Amino acid sequence: MFSSGADASDGASSQGYRNWNVTTLSFFLGEHVDVYFIHFILSTLLVATVLSWLVTWFSERMRCIRMLETLPGPSLELPNNAFTPHAWLAHLPLAVDFSGENPIPGYPGLARSVDNLIQLHKQFSQQEGIMRLWILNPFKLTPFAQVMVFVTDPEMVQQVLKAKDISKNVIKQADIYRLCKALAGDSLLEILEDTPRWKHQRKLTALGMHQSLLEHTNSEIIKLLYETVFPQWDGTTSTAETFTMEAGEWCTRLVAEILGIVAFSQSFGGLESEATNTDNNKQSLYDLFKNLQFIITKRSLRPPFLIPFYIKENKEFKQCQDKLNNVIKSIVEERVAQHEEAKTRQQDNDTTKRKHQSLGEFNDLLSYLMMEDEDDDRYRLTEKELLGNVRMFLFAGQDTSAIVLSQTLYELATHQSTQLRLQKEVDALFAQFDSPDHQPAYKDIMRLEYLDAVTKEALRLHSPAGVARRNTVDIKLTRGDCAYSIPKGSNIFVYPFLTGLGAGQNNDDLDEFIPERFLKEDRGNHILGRPESCYMPFSIGPRNCVGHPLATAEIKVVLAHLVHRYTVRKTEGSEEPIKMMQITVKPHQIMLNFERRHC
Repeated sequence: MFSSGADASDGASSQGYRNWNVTTLSFFLGEHVDVYFIHFILSTLLVATVLSWLVTWFSERMRCIRMLETLPGPSLELPNNAFTPHAWLAHLPLAVDFSGENPIPGYPGLARSVDNLIQLHKQFSQQEGIMRLWILNPFKLTPFAQVMVFVTDPEMVQQVLKAKDISKNVIKQADIYRLCKALAGDSLLEILEDTPRWKHQRKLTALGMHQSLLEHTNSEIIKLLYETVFPQWDGTTSTAETFTMEAGEWCTRLVAEILGIVAFSQSFGGLESEATNTDNNKQSLYDLFKNLQFIITKRSLRPPFLIPFYIKENKEFKQCQDKLNNVIKSIVEERVAQHEEAKTRQQDNDTTKRKHQSLGEFNDLLSYLMMEDEDDDRYRLTEKELLGNVRMFLFAGQDTSAIVLSQTLYELATHQSTQLRLQKEVDALFAQFDSPDHQPAYKDIMRLEYLDAVTKEALRLHSPAGVARRNTVDIKLTRGDCAYSIPKGSNIFVYPFLTGLGAGQNNDDLDEFIPERFLKEDRGNHILGRPESCYMPFSIGPRNCVGHPLATAEIKVVLAHLVHRYTVRKTEGSEEPIKMMQITVKPHQIMLNFERRHC
């Protein structure tokens, strides 16, 4: 009885609603309005709205396709069977080999993409400086279809990254940085737009790259090499003329140790042997970063909805991420405690008000990131941001510098005449110092012209980082009398190693390692006659690499001491390094022989 009353009430309410609906519309359309007619009108409006949206979307899509088809790039033919997986990848198989027939040794599931990309550059973008590739769908019209626009011409690169009228409408790709959140989350790198918070973090980081930090870097490198590395190596060469080493891993461990000491006043013990290092967290930092990079790279080649189904891989990823965060958290928490203690002592002993306050006993990058502004603390870094920036600088700092250092050693091993010339310059400098305890200062190393040329040439050919952007409006890039239009929403990529290979130039030797092109006496074959973006290993514009002074110092100082003490040679029978795309562009392996010199 209670239920039937409720049903009656509901029926009355429903009838009342319909009557209200009809009455309301009757007021506008007249008294004799049927409810079915109302439904017809509403349905018609809905269909018209959807059709209008589809027509608008279709028109916009066709407009974008017409603009993109004017750019150089491979043609896109419809496949015989549109339901095969490779058909839906469109041009992506041209850049990434998914066949699995020629895998990268030691990296299962990772395709040889860099060599393919270089070939596509030489075929399509080397002459005009721009290239487009369609990915994820062969039909272009579907919402899944994406386009990748590679800009390689120096002038157009400047417009994308530096010209205010264009660069303000070209922002970071959120999808790319979301994938890298485990390494760059909550950091300066993750902030997509030039907000006041980003500017504040950028300013603090730039302040941290001061001259005394670079001089301290030189001292710490000398200490690490002569107290840890060289004694181990000399012990090996005492029983044999040479010893063989995988340069990539060693350079990464060395640079990570240097960065830990000079940027965060923290030794990670990466150069210590397993017998002497009992801290498993420190010892495994190299492996943690390596595993995280490998998994992130594989995720980037999968549709996002499939990622949760890789249960075992996701579990390993989470374990690596937690372990890395625990190491970094311990560093930051210890420093925060020291910072608060130092502030208390300062307040007790010094009543003078200072605008900026930081740790007095530390002068590293972390102390600058923790710097406070008494007049305005709105953008003071939170603990989460401190953790994110330490994690990001550890990864980006050690990965990029180590890649260039190992590639430079390989180039020297391949070009013995170049190594001999560099050794003569370095030997002349070291001859001015009368004892092993008296080593060249940072400024002495920076004055070596041929060392500078060798470093720049290695950076030109082997710059590991790329730039990923997306334009929010249509943009037009110009080169001489040529103009190229890129519709809004396009994925724009800039890779310095492609730009360094030259665009629109007739020099056939730009893919060869020739440091002399950077020397003053050889201006006729000098790449710096082009705009600065032709040599842009650290990018350009307001978002260029803020850590480039430290990276350059690390590479030059380590190289100078290594070639003074050892001759580097290629290992007979070893594989040529294969460049792979793993967030950064890096070699899969570099096997080298080191021979002790007696000079």
